[in-house]
Amino acid sequence: MSQTTNDVYVGLKTGYYSIDNSKLISLNTAFGNDTSSALISASYRKGHELDSNSDSVIASDMQNNEAKSILAKYFYAISDNQELSFTYDYFQRESQTDVQSIVGLGRFSSTTALFGDDETSRENFVVNYDFVLDADWLEGGVIRFYDQSTDTEQLTDEKRTETSTRTGITNDFSYDRDFFYQQDIQGVRLNLYTNASSSSSMHHIGYGLEYSNTKTKELRDGVQTNLDSGVATNIILSEVFPVRDFPNTEVKELGIYLNDEITISGTNLTIIPAIRYDKYDLSPKVDSIYLADNPDQTVVSISEDSISPKWVWFISLMIVLSSMFNMLKVLGRHHLKMLISV
Repeated sequence: MSQTTNDVYVGLKTGYYSIDNSKLISLNTAFGNDTSSALISASYRKGHELDSNSDSVIASDMQNNEAKSILAKYFYAISDNQELSFTYDYFQRESQTDVQSIVGLGRFSSTTALFGDDETSRENFVVNYDFVLDADWLEGGVIRFYDQSTDTEQLTDEKRTETSTRTGITNDFSYDRDFFYQQDIQGVRLNLYTNASSSSSMHHIGYGLEYSNTKTKELRDGVQTNLDSGVATNIILSEVFPVRDFPNTEVKELGIYLNDEITISGTNLTIIPAIRYDKYDLSPKVDSIYLADNPDQTVVSISEDSISPKWVWFISLMIVLSSMFNMLKVLGRHHLKMLISV
């Protein structure tokens, strides 16, 4: 279902997918005037486990899941030569799983129940400034600021019935294992250009930089609880929780580039000399949680930079294709004359 006027559009969509018995609803709208416009798109989907259509005697895993997303964009024309835009993007997916296919088998022979609760989300915000100027050293470009965050949580709840080989006593246990991952990225990107000419060539010069800062965190936690006595411990299979598999890390990246697209007058030849400078800094942030699980590990920082010159040249593809086509036409005519003469 949709409705449109001169300046406004509204659309509503619903759907059903039999493969996982999921239902979808989405809303899309756009509106604007002479100087500004906006777009909003949102959706929600709720479903279950995939239909395997299997006749196997192995139990099927059960799952409930849902996903939400929203995209919003706003454009504002400051002038004929300048535009400012904002973009917001959000996505979240959650799932609750009852794992039954491996319960009682192999290393899960003592497992009586296994549940998973997972969630992933991503949030992104971008500011974009697009402009055109009339200056000798700068004719236009794009400046972009961005901020993105990603979060992942995986929560596992396992129930076991175990018999002690030493005492012969059987107890019921609960194992709660949690995994957390988070990454945040902030950055800025400048892409600028200008044009120049001489008696023998045309130059399209591009230059700019990109800087980003990335912070990454990871953590695993766990608790084992004796359901009969109520005694709980954070030691599971010789691991003392919480633990980090790698220290919290911060990465800073910088790139600066300059390239000149040179077109030689009177020819189809283009030459692009370019040079780029890159700098990379990785700084681990060691804390007590990481040290407790990795006391003998040596943590080092990394700082590297490089300069990369490049040369590229090419002949216009359209000219090459046109020449090949003309050649085929000539050969075709020649072949036709030979057939007629025979």
